[in-house]
Amino acid sequence: MSMVPTSVSLLATVANDQITACTISSLVSVNINNEFPAVLFVMKKGSITGYEVIKKGFFTINLLGERQASFAEIYSSPRVIDQEIDSSVWISDGNFVKLINTRVTIYCKFYKKYCEFEADIFIGSVVRFELDQQIKPLIYNERTYCKFIR
Repeated sequence: MSMVPTSVSLLATVANDQITACTISSLVSVNINNEFPAVLFVMKKGSITGYEVIKKGFFTINLLGERQASFAEIYSSPRVIDQEIDSSVWISDGNFVKLINTRVTIYCKFYKKYCEFEADIFIGSVVRFELDQQIKPLIYNERTYCKFIR
């Protein structure tokens, strides 16, 4: 599926003033009505970030801007699990942590996990979202990060 262009999403959760985050794939809106908006995404089995999402119950999905490829590279590779919140990059907002300068931030509450497949499927109910149309999306295509040219 890396040959299909897609936006780059970074999922993050916070506990004890530490961030756990990773890139996610297959982000899909599964219910767009106002009563129960929800999103679905896929994570590797045994993901530490997935475990923290379930434990904490809240998370954000940050759709990265075209100048944020470095975050995608950092959070898609093996690394130390947690890091302290760097206020120059992250904004802590109660149960949530938001990466600055993203195109979209979706604030979610954990709803359900399906683990019968090769990867885990998560569903989150959307609490709220923010959109900055001035920021163009970062795209992943053919195993590289790129941007749309208009």
